[in-house]
Amino acid sequence: DVVPSSNAETEEPKVKKLKSGQLYQAELDALPTEELRQRMTDAIEENIWERKHQLIGSTVVVRAVMDAAHSKTIQVAARDMGGVTRSQILDWIASSSSYSVWVTQMLSRMEERSYQASITKALNKAGYTRLNGSGRYVRWKLPEGIPSALDEEEDDSVDEVDENEDGDDENENEKQQGDEGEGGGDDEDGENSGEEGNADKEDE
Repeated sequence: DVVPSSNAETEEPKVKKLKSGQLYQAELDALPTEELRQRMTDAIEENIWERKHQLIGSTVVVRAVMDAAHSKTIQVAARDMGGVTRSQILDWIASSSSYSVWVTQMLSRMEERSYQASITKALNKAGYTRLNGSGRYVRWKLPEGIPSALDEEEDDSVDEVDENEDGDDENENEKQQGDEGEGGGDDEDGENSGEEGNADKEDE
């Protein structure tokens, strides 16, 4: 009689651990983006920011960079310039009617640098391929299998992506960060930076 009881007790924590990690992420992956954004809005309005909201944000950011890859604006930039920069993806997301509010919400809970690092992590996860360049000037190839949007007349974002303007923004960021150099560490340490940024905002 004692043995079955002991087995039941040892199995229960395993179920809880899966629920709080991989299973919860699977549930988020199955939800539509609109539902995820609404959960973010509810959390911001109620002034709640927990680990689950960080996971929701991370899930949405992957959706955002994928939607960017499907847009005409980003596809034109990738075609004309041999790839796109992270800053161009950031600009598209911030200008998109689908994600502009979400970006503001994320930046209210994360440092900007941590948010940018989360974009880099999402680019890798979504299937973008890092190409030539260094630091913030590295270009990314769009994920394989993305249908062409080049014949579309309208795009849910900015009208054009200016390569020179993108470079000016990155130069300004470099001046502000001083000795942090080209920012390669920002890209490589994206996951850690994002978590630290979340923690900082949560403590406030």
